[in-house]
Amino acid sequence: MLLLQAPDTSPTEQRERAEIEILQRSLRIGKTAEHCREGKKGALRAIKHDHARQAGVLARLVPNVYMSVNNELETGMLAVIGTLNFIINIAWFLIIASAIFSWLYAFNVINVNNQAINMIGRSLYQLTEPLYRPIRRVLPDMGGVDLSPLVVLVILYFIQLFLNTTIAPALLR
Repeated sequence: MLLLQAPDTSPTEQRERAEIEILQRSLRIGKTAEHCREGKKGALRAIKHDHARQAGVLARLVPNVYMSVNNELETGMLAVIGTLNFIINIAWFLIIASAIFSWLYAFNVINVNNQAINMIGRSLYQLTEPLYRPIRRVLPDMGGVDLSPLVVLVILYFIQLFLNTTIAPALLR
């Protein structure tokens, strides 16, 4: 088998390759934060001393190192944001189910004497009432029409939109 050899390289190119290999190995080991800082400092030092080639090599490495450092943080924050979105979606579902159940109860569509139906109604009431109570204190009496579920849904929508469009991008930068 014939092996192809690389053309002769200068000592500076060999040193640059060795630095790249060390940085890549350290990334695999998990020392990304230290080398990220060192890589940025090294790139700035090289630019100061006008070693353009060395600065270019280190500057190309810094974004990759930075991405790998933030990868763990991004994964954790995505999990938190996903969990908050899931909780908001469950609350949304419970509010709609509670509103539908209250309409069915008010128009005698369901049998209120049935123990299972009564248990579902009490559970929905106990889950949604803490959300409605502060809103009902502020809203004026509408004469039998309860707008508190609608207001809570609008607030939940705003929170979810704010979380996904403002907080998530700011945390994941």
